[in-house]
Amino acid sequence: MKFKAFLFSLTLFILIFFGSLLIISNKLLNIQFQSGEAQALSQYNYLSSMVGKDIDALSSREDNSKEQIDELLKTYSHNYSYSKYKFIIYDKNTIISDSILSNDSSKSKTYPESNKISISTEKNNYHYYVRTIGKIPTSNDYYIESLYDISSLINEWKEIITIVIAVGIIGCFLFSLILQWILSWIFRPIEEVTKISKKISQGDYETRINIEKGSEAKEMAQYFNMMTDTLQNKISELENLSESRQQFVDNFSHEVRTPITSIYGYAELLISASGNENMILLASQNIMSESKRVINLSENLLYLSSMRQHDIEYKEYTLQKLMNDIKESTQITRKKKNIHLLINNQAQKIYGDINLLQSLFINLVNNATQASNNNSTIFLSAQAHSDKLTVSIQDEGKGISKEELEKIREPFYRVDSARSRHDGGAGLGLSICSQIVDLHHGDMVIESTVNKGTTISVMFTTPKQVDDIIETT
Repeated sequence: MKFKAFLFSLTLFILIFFGSLLIISNKLLNIQFQSGEAQALSQYNYLSSMVGKDIDALSSREDNSKEQIDELLKTYSHNYSYSKYKFIIYDKNTIISDSILSNDSSKSKTYPESNKISISTEKNNYHYYVRTIGKIPTSNDYYIESLYDISSLINEWKEIITIVIAVGIIGCFLFSLILQWILSWIFRPIEEVTKISKKISQGDYETRINIEKGSEAKEMAQYFNMMTDTLQNKISELENLSESRQQFVDNFSHEVRTPITSIYGYAELLISASGNENMILLASQNIMSESKRVINLSENLLYLSSMRQHDIEYKEYTLQKLMNDIKESTQITRKKKNIHLLINNQAQKIYGDINLLQSLFINLVNNATQASNNNSTIFLSAQAHSDKLTVSIQDEGKGISKEELEKIREPFYRVDSARSRHDGGAGLGLSICSQIVDLHHGDMVIESTVNKGTTISVMFTTPKQVDDIIETT
């Protein structure tokens, strides 16, 4: 593109320059011819006037004769023989005085009308002449044909044109250098963008354009870098999503394969254990347990998938009633480990989808129950702040390490995989909880200390929730 712009600009410059030079040279040439004709006519008028006066003077004398006039005219011819002004004086077709070479003389004489002068420009060999023919004043018989050499004017014009052409050629060369520098400066940002785009197309998404000069180029570079940042972020998101999906598929395959393998093994045991009631009972119980795991897994996956298209209809609920319902719903699970649930509510209302909120807090309390030791306590509390409502679940269980805290929200991830599988869990609980919190535009913070316990705080910041807190305070 730069070469095309360079070639086009240079061609346009050459055409304009030499086109203008052609027009100017023609005008200069015409001026030179006009100047030569003017000088030739001035010389003709001067010579014609002088000759006419001398002829009048001789004609007024009593002893005049045609021979005396002829001698006078020859004298004029001799005096002008060494100048660039040549002329012929003749009487009709008889030459009386001649200072013009025979090959320069007009072959056919054209006599102008009285008091008129014939002017023409001619070239003979390498010389240019202005030819004038006219009748000598006060004389009816004598004519002057003159040649005025204007070769010096034409040569001067040629020298000027030669110099201008030479200057033009040098100017074209200098212009091409300057043009190349200007185009390089103009196209540098575009070349930089092209180079960076090529690198990006090859997978180097870290490269950026660095242009400091030129407001337009700098702005273009900024927008290009912004576009590259967006592209890089989108690609990173897609890579993370792809990796997450692949991990999900791998985990799902693993989760499904384990119970199905067990079911298959116990089914073979049933076939081979004919008549052995204990073996049949054991195999049947395990088949039911593993089938329950598969059913729970499928239900949780369907529930997790349905929430992505779920629209929240915010309604007002009494927070104390919600906490009491959670306590009652988790009673059987907690009773197995003799775990107490203590409620400390310092808020009045909560806004959201009651079914999702119940599922959220029941899941969190059940997780806390699984992580807690026997005969321990779980604390369910609510606190209304100026800009949010915080509901917390605190247990006295084994706690979670920092490394595991970063992965705990991933689908199928378990802190204690052996215990979770034994309890029928698939590792989808916290993933579902995170989805529910996101649907309510809230935030879930998990804090944990190994061997001391875990605290999960859910913060609701919806406009209705904040307005209700402001009204009640």
